[in-house]
Amino acid sequence: MICAKKSNMPGRPADRRNEIVDFIHGNIISGRYKPGTRLPIRRNLQMKFNSSMATVQQAIDRLVTDGFIESRGVGGTFVSANPPHLNQFAVVISAERLDDSTPLFWKTMVDAFSNMGQDPRMKVKICYWPTEQNLTSDAVELIRNVSRRSIAGMVFVTPPLNHEIEKIRLINEGDVPCAVALMKDVAGKFNAGTLVLDETSYIRKSLGYFINNGRRKVAVITNLRYDDWWGNFENVAREMEVETRPYWKITVSNEARGGIANIANLLMQLPKDKLPDALLIADDNLAKSAADGLAASGNSAVKNLRIICHCNFPYRVHPQLPMKFLGYDSRDVARIFMRILERQRKGEKALKIVENVTTV
Repeated sequence: MICAKKSNMPGRPADRRNEIVDFIHGNIISGRYKPGTRLPIRRNLQMKFNSSMATVQQAIDRLVTDGFIESRGVGGTFVSANPPHLNQFAVVISAERLDDSTPLFWKTMVDAFSNMGQDPRMKVKICYWPTEQNLTSDAVELIRNVSRRSIAGMVFVTPPLNHEIEKIRLINEGDVPCAVALMKDVAGKFNAGTLVLDETSYIRKSLGYFINNGRRKVAVITNLRYDDWWGNFENVAREMEVETRPYWKITVSNEARGGIANIANLLMQLPKDKLPDALLIADDNLAKSAADGLAASGNSAVKNLRIICHCNFPYRVHPQLPMKFLGYDSRDVARIFMRILERQRKGEKALKIVENVTTV
């Protein structure tokens, strides 16, 4: 913050209060006042800013509320041991709340970051901010905290959509470290460090498992993926000599996943010579419905079908058919997000930071 030039003449209490806040806040942000540093006594601040003692107290109260300082009564006022610009983080979830329709990846990330927040040395705030442009109370608080430099870093579990102007502005124009989950081909789209879920390695490991179990006719059920996902899948399948057919490639949105049971049922109604011998369910949100449909088909071929289900460990879905789980550990993902923020805090340029999460 930039302090207004101080006059020797008494000013309005609000102006003086803001000058005092900016002075103390600026010294804390710059590192001149380190955690645990005792602040100048109130009388000195009163004289320095030619203000009343009530105005000094209002400034102190504001900084206490924001978490930058703590009062120890007659012992004095000190910089907080864990001030927010060093120890408070926001994790943005593109939903109003968690419910049955929430993607499992988001739920596991909320759990992983909430567990991190149990550490008394840091605070993690889950910010629910849906894709619509309506600003939730969480969003308003986040914007305010960024403007006040009352936050150490932001994590966007999913990237903002093109029409989400306020989110994009917050990432690109702010000076707070930020990390965003993106596909590798669009890394650098935002002024943020990028976390890449390496889906090519996921495809390769999945097909390798099928091959090792004598299966080379692979069907896929997945959600709406980014443009190159199917291209990557077909390239890897061709390289590994795995057969795939157009009618084995099933895409459905998470919002319409209730109908996936019927589609999976229909898949198993194909003539025997057109049935797959393996199935990759590349989104765990679809797994239960897909398994229900397979079981309801009544086709004995289901017993010989090798199935891999995407998984956000440690959480696993519990479908009625046996499956191999393959995916990403949400705890590792959260740790990598935090490492991306730490690299920025140490001076690395955000746009140059790209970290991959490999399949487990």
